[in-house]
Amino acid sequence: MTQTLAAQKERLVQTERVAAWRELARRLAHELRNPLFPMQITVENLQKARQLDAKQFWKSSTNRRQL
Repeated sequence: MTQTLAAQKERLVQTERVAAWRELARRLAHELRNPLFPMQITVENLQKARQLDAKQFWKSSTNRRQL
């Protein structure tokens, strides 16, 4: 009985490892197929920054162009 439980536990651990690797591969494949996502996040962050302090946003934007 103890050997059976140990074997089942080992199979469960192995199954969980495989599932974790599959999930990681799935997420990585999604990110590789969707390269626009980082740009979308950047645009959203810029929009939020502009809404919070529009004067400061445009001032810093102008300063960067001069560099």
